[in-house]
Amino acid sequence: MGGAESGSAYVFVRSVDGTWSQQVKLTADDGAASDGFGIRVAVDGDTAVIGAVWDDDKGGDSGSAYVFTAAAPTGVNLIPVYELLLRKKQ
Repeated sequence: MGGAESGSAYVFVRSVDGTWSQQVKLTADDGAASDGFGIRVAVDGDTAVIGAVWDDDKGGDSGSAYVFTAAAPTGVNLIPVYELLLRKKQ
């Protein structure tokens, strides 16, 4: 899995003193070269949606979105929940 430009996204947490530290690196379970995972990101509370705009699961560059949610009880490590497969417009 993976390969050149398969992509990744990172979760950082800011401590009380204002310093940032990386907590986790997110990747697609089925990531392949040139998927572009992480090129689009949306975060709401404990949920992150990470886009892989050039994923080919439903045809050339059809794209996918991966949904991650924070694992209880720490709320720091995100675990994959869904992969939303998109269809390329005709």
